[in-house]
Amino acid sequence: MIFLLLGTALAQDIPTKPEPNPPVENQCEETTPISDPCSAVVVPTSQAADLLQIEIWGDQVYRHYQTDLQAWQIKEQALNAENKKLKRTIWIRAGEAIVIGFAAGYITYHTIQETR
Repeated sequence: MIFLLLGTALAQDIPTKPEPNPPVENQCEETTPISDPCSAVVVPTSQAADLLQIEIWGDQVYRHYQTDLQAWQIKEQALNAENKKLKRTIWIRAGEAIVIGFAAGYITYHTIQETR
């Protein structure tokens, strides 16, 4: 069962992480803090674009694994229901065996008593 789940997980396409963007012409070379009249941070354009792409990729990966989690929960519920059914069936079979055993013993005992 574990191999089945692993195979299912590996068969699904996981979104690939986006490649970094090449530097844009005339962009800042590094992130720079600015504190003249107000505080801010200047981020190179290509790095800002990379961060946006990684955020989108993260959302895709999250949705992918949420779907996997929901599928796993449905399978777990089905297996739990089947397990309860099998437990009930085992007790019914045990009860049937006891009743048949007592009936066979009773019939055998009375048959022997009648032939004496």
